[in-house]
Amino acid sequence: MPDAFAAIVRYLIDRDRHGPAARSLDIGHWLAAGREGPVRLTAAFLVALAGPDHPMTDQARAILGQPPSDVPADLTTLFRGCLESIPREIEGRQASDVGFAGTLVAAAAALAEDPPDDRAAEAIWSVLYPEAVGLSADIDRSIAELHQRRIVAIEAPNPRPITDAAREVLFTSNVLLGLPLDAGDVERAERDPQVAAAVARARASTQRHWFDHPIPVGVEPEANELLQGLRGLDGAMRAEPDLAKPGPDGGRRRLTCLLSVSATHAELRDMARRYVELELGAGPALEQVDVLVVSETDVRELVDDVLIPAMTR
Repeated sequence: MPDAFAAIVRYLIDRDRHGPAARSLDIGHWLAAGREGPVRLTAAFLVALAGPDHPMTDQARAILGQPPSDVPADLTTLFRGCLESIPREIEGRQASDVGFAGTLVAAAAALAEDPPDDRAAEAIWSVLYPEAVGLSADIDRSIAELHQRRIVAIEAPNPRPITDAAREVLFTSNVLLGLPLDAGDVERAERDPQVAAAVARARASTQRHWFDHPIPVGVEPEANELLQGLRGLDGAMRAEPDLAKPGPDGGRRRLTCLLSVSATHAELRDMARRYVELELGAGPALEQVDVLVVSETDVRELVDDVLIPAMTR
């Protein structure tokens, strides 16, 4: 691990390194025996990133070498792979980008000088989040500049404006499904035999994809962003006076939302559409939104059975 990057990680995870304790992790607390296995493994991964001279390196290596029994095998594989790929990525970037190499070294040097909090943040951001550098110096000015960059200038009216959004606009979104997180999620997921069987198979398999905010299967409706988003869209439709008027057939105007569904585990793909339909059917019906659910299985069939044969013709 490049020393400069290790210095940044160590600053972030060590309570006694620099800066106030409230703004740094007590990594020893999370590494200690008695913590959940995934928590200890994550702490060991961070210690390994902090360099071989970290006082808890031997303990971290032991955990990474023989993870606790409750750690999923795919999580161990992920962390071990990252410990190999991260140094290669940083070294390759340093070799190809002189500016980045200088920034990394300067950041490590700044942290070694026991800087005040704001200077430490700027040093770390220069490497991990360059877009944030300088924003905190004058927050009001930074906000005003951001607003200025986001102003949309209308030069002329659209000669063919949308007049019926429900008929002319196809709304799309993507749902990311993952395994249940707690006992309540599991209990709700097991109410349907097909969903329960798919979840059981997924738990015994390897995770294929990692998303930043998947919806846990079985999560309560109040915390299900899919349901909240669709009901919000339905409410927006009902709040628009023009869209609330009867359609050509005399009924309520309805818009279509094309909803693609991705899953963290291959075993969840086939039941993805069923799960979404069950969730939508469990609460009040959407008054002005039709939802077309397309799973990864559906897309694969569309490609194999329709698009590829069509290409040959």
